[in-house]
Amino acid sequence: RLVSDWSSDVCSSDLVLWIGFRVNNLSNQGSNSFIEVTENNLRDVRVHILRNFAADSHIWTQEISGAAVPIKQRPIPVAGLIFNATLPPQSDAVFIIRIDNFGPNRIHVGVLNAAEIFAEQENHNVILLAYLGALATLMLYNVLLFAAMRDRNFMWFVLHLVFLAA
Repeated sequence: RLVSDWSSDVCSSDLVLWIGFRVNNLSNQGSNSFIEVTENNLRDVRVHILRNFAADSHIWTQEISGAAVPIKQRPIPVAGLIFNATLPPQSDAVFIIRIDNFGPNRIHVGVLNAAEIFAEQENHNVILLAYLGALATLMLYNVLLFAAMRDRNFMWFVLHLVFLAA
């Protein structure tokens, strides 16, 4: 388990926000972890990673995500912004996240493994499915009312629900 398994909510009105933290893998196994930034309305998110794999060498890398990067090109194809935080055994890394906002945001940042990310995505999918199911039920009910009463108000409401669901 990583020492820095954590999550945090950051409220920011700044247009550029910097978040820095250190992750230590104290186990004898490699970690398969990811950094997740769950606010999707971000212009540009860059993670600068300073990895210390050996005592005498440091490796500096940068990963980019945000609205400009398609979901299929991310390390895990989910709606959140995902960055690779895999560490070999007995190593650490410093992560510095630069977030370019469109405006004030509440940003959730966490270090998770792939199973936790997929479980979170599944929970979001269930909620979305329930919402769309309720809208579909309302649409069907109002189409049946329109067919029975021929009142155009029911059809306008159905059109309203169609645009609401889209």
